[in-house]
Amino acid sequence: AKDVSVKGVLLRINSPGGTVGMSQELNAAVKRVSVTHKKPVVVSMGDLTASGGYYTACAADRIIANPGTLTASIGVIISTMDFSDLMKEKLGVQAVTIKSGKFKDILSPYRKPTPEDRALVQALVNSSYQDFLNTVIEGRTRFITDPKAKADLTARITAVADGRVVGGKEAVVAGLVDELGDFEHAYDVLDQMAKERFNLRGKARLDLVSDSGRSSLLDWLGFSPVGSSHVSVAPVDVAAQMLPLSLRYPNQPLWVME
Repeated sequence: AKDVSVKGVLLRINSPGGTVGMSQELNAAVKRVSVTHKKPVVVSMGDLTASGGYYTACAADRIIANPGTLTASIGVIISTMDFSDLMKEKLGVQAVTIKSGKFKDILSPYRKPTPEDRALVQALVNSSYQDFLNTVIEGRTRFITDPKAKADLTARITAVADGRVVGGKEAVVAGLVDELGDFEHAYDVLDQMAKERFNLRGKARLDLVSDSGRSSLLDWLGFSPVGSSHVSVAPVDVAAQMLPLSLRYPNQPLWVME
């Protein structure tokens, strides 16, 4: 955002989502580039840009998806399991919990949730969902000045903001995505936007410099060599991508798509 030599950002997203807080962090980071520092940000969607992935994308100036991209999944989910009958009736085991308040073990798998538990968690989910939806609508309508057009787009987005995933073509119709295209097309769109924003007309296509700060699984585990900020472990990363979606992202509902 602060590098004067950078005239725009091409953000490639391939993610099924994540936690609410971190999705908000990423959305805010995109806004700092696009809104605060006035540099165009174009999102290029890969296989998946869903849930928290879309939360991040909606802050961009322009969103481009492949026809086969799966996106949207606008929603919030909290889930647990109830082992209480299995433990007590089948195994003869009963959990003993000592807690400071009645909600301290909320959604524990060792007891059935009470109506109060459900109401509290539902209120939390509803609040997070409303923040998510408001963020999407704000991001997608911020360049629209006509009240009727803004209301129409808001209605189209709200109609599909029920947790469903949609393909790229459906996302364009719903107003979640601006147009269809691959990574190279997104590069061309960003190039044109940056030239117009900074009055660089007539120049050759601007250079695209990849982020060199990419981290790998081994980096996160602290296995980088001493004195090195990054180590290439492509085989590990490639192997991780070969896992089925249900193993890579066990907490996301997109496993049905594999």
